Amino acid sequence: MAVAQKIEVPRYSFKNLVKVADASFAEHSWEVASAYYEAAFNKRSDSYCANQIATCAFNNRDFVKAETWFNTLLGMNAPMYPKAGFYYGLSLKANSKYADAKKALNNFKKSYNGPDKVLEKKIVDAQVKGCDFALNTMAHPDTVRIIHLGSNVNSPFTDAAPVPYGDTALIWSSLKSDTLINYDQLKSSNNNFLQFYVVDKINDSTYGEGRYLKQLPFNEDKTFNSNGAFSQDGKRFYFVRGKMDDHQVFSTAIYECTFDKGKWNNPKQLGGEVNMPGSNNSHPTIGENKYGEVLYFDSDRPGGEGGKDIWFSIRGKDGNFSPAVNAGKKINTPGDEVTPYYDAKNYILYFSSDGLSGMGGLDIFKAQGFQKKWATPTNMGYPVNSALDDFYYILDGKHYTGYLVSNRPGIFHVKDSQTCCDDIWRVIYPRQIYYAVRGKVFNSKTHQPIAGADLKIVIKDTLFHQEMSKSDDQYFYDTKAGRTYTIRLQDSGYHDTTATFHVTQRDYNDTLTVNLYLRPVEKVTIVLKNIFFDFDHKDAKMPESKKSLDTLITFMKSNPDLRVLIRSHTDHMGSLDYNMALSAGRAAWVTHYLIQNGIDSSRLESKGMAFLEPRVAEIDSVTKQDCPQCRALNRRTDFTVLGTVPGVIINYKDGDLNFDPDKPDTLDEQQQQDKKNQDK
Repeated sequence: MAVAQKIEVPRYSFKNLVKVADASFAEHSWEVASAYYEAAFNKRSDSYCANQIATCAFNNRDFVKAETWFNTLLGMNAPMYPKAGFYYGLSLKANSKYADAKKALNNFKKSYNGPDKVLEKKIVDAQVKGCDFALNTMAHPDTVRIIHLGSNVNSPFTDAAPVPYGDTALIWSSLKSDTLINYDQLKSSNNNFLQFYVVDKINDSTYGEGRYLKQLPFNEDKTFNSNGAFSQDGKRFYFVRGKMDDHQVFSTAIYECTFDKGKWNNPKQLGGEVNMPGSNNSHPTIGENKYGEVLYFDSDRPGGEGGKDIWFSIRGKDGNFSPAVNAGKKINTPGDEVTPYYDAKNYILYFSSDGLSGMGGLDIFKAQGFQKKWATPTNMGYPVNSALDDFYYILDGKHYTGYLVSNRPGIFHVKDSQTCCDDIWRVIYPRQIYYAVRGKVFNSKTHQPIAGADLKIVIKDTLFHQEMSKSDDQYFYDTKAGRTYTIRLQDSGYHDTTATFHVTQRDYNDTLTVNLYLRPVEKVTIVLKNIFFDFDHKDAKMPESKKSLDTLITFMKSNPDLRVLIRSHTDHMGSLDYNMALSAGRAAWVTHYLIQNGIDSSRLESKGMAFLEPRVAEIDSVTKQDCPQCRALNRRTDFTVLGTVPGVIINYKDGDLNFDPDKPDTLDEQQQQDKKNQDK
């Protein structure tokens, strides 16, 4: 459906026609400006007029007309318009002439020599890559159906921001006008701002008659009202309100309505953490994290990657929002990223971008992740995307149906341009059931989420391995019906744990919640004492040494991956060679004892140290007399544990020459502290 409107142009001189056209151009009245430029061009074939006509058409998204006039401008060889070839290529691309667009863009790349040629060539390369992508995706289209919603929803001007209202209705914003709207009318008439409307849904592709949404406080006279989003619990409605200030500068901010005692309260503008003064903030959508609600939105505030970027702010349990943070370079580009929609159930962000390679204009992309942690965005392909602008993608509760907004051919439009205006389209995928598992990880003793852990999750028969970030206590993974999965978690300081579940066939999307509990490793103190030997003997003193050896055996059996180095020492009596052989024999005796008691020889290393590492001096420094007790302390075997055991404190003691096996040891300081902690 098209609405025709003829613009009457007076018979002015060339100079006056251009003067009126320039004034309309400055006010973004593209149709009016173009009519006057065309009248002037008919009087004189002027390259300025040709460029302005082409630019008006391009800005008005009349790409058929833009293609014609940029081609005319190229034929005039006007050096003052060096980028005409670039916009000619973009117009061809918008008209789905991808092969011709590639040729035109590459020709521009070869000939352009402006001061920004390096940047321009990068932009051209991205556009050419988008042409290649478009040709490929159109040759292999998705099976999704894209259906125009018809006149009960769409008008000939602008319709945008669809929001499912439960399962039975749709809220959207519309500029209900059948005629062209100029800048003066926009400033003076409430009817020329977007306002909220609602329509009943009869089935997936049929809707009742749309009506102005007056029973809810989302609309306001003489303001722009659009881009709504419900919180996950449905008790808050975020939307965008735009106003003209006293200087006729238009700006937008995000507002919030709360549902309380059976009614929606009056909206309140969010604070400066979200609505940075001097910036335009728009298109809210809601996710969740462990701290509360996550508000994603787009903004042209400084500090981003360029153009409009996607940002997020976290609503704490106290209702206050944190300062907005940029979603990062994985999502944002020097171009525009707009109209985010966050699928909180599946952790997927859908958004539109003209900075990533696409089919043309704004393309819809998706990326799994949250906040600043994202997978590489994926283009949604054809026919979700077209050669024109495609944005406001959103899914409803079924998750295989949804909506998008586009100015692709088939819209209701004003005058001759078939791509000037935005309409709402229904998105219907083949009925596919999606299964997933999600959950949190808790400390089984405190029942608190484990944050800051490096958790490794392995799901069998899928070869899947996920490392959770150090600030995340949640996991998410896609599954398939009919399969049994085992999740195994490992983390230092906790015992390994597993959880097994089976995915049952459903006739609807299903996400299982499997929370996992890690049991902390209790700290245990192991005391290893030296083993002593009589002079010139290879066998250890028994039963003095038996308790220490048996402690080591028990410890190694409890930790089957552990290896131990056994070192034997002698006193200074005799030669080095003799004592090396003697100490090696003592270490071998201890090794043999451990093997006889069930310790695998591959876990043991032994070494004779002779008298190279004495514990004490064997000659008294004062009396210069020999010290037999000192020699006895040096005749010993000690142990070194090769590696560490989580939760185990290994306390080395020198041992006691007067050990009594029937008398319990005195608790050392560490044991005393452990006992106090246990008593508490």
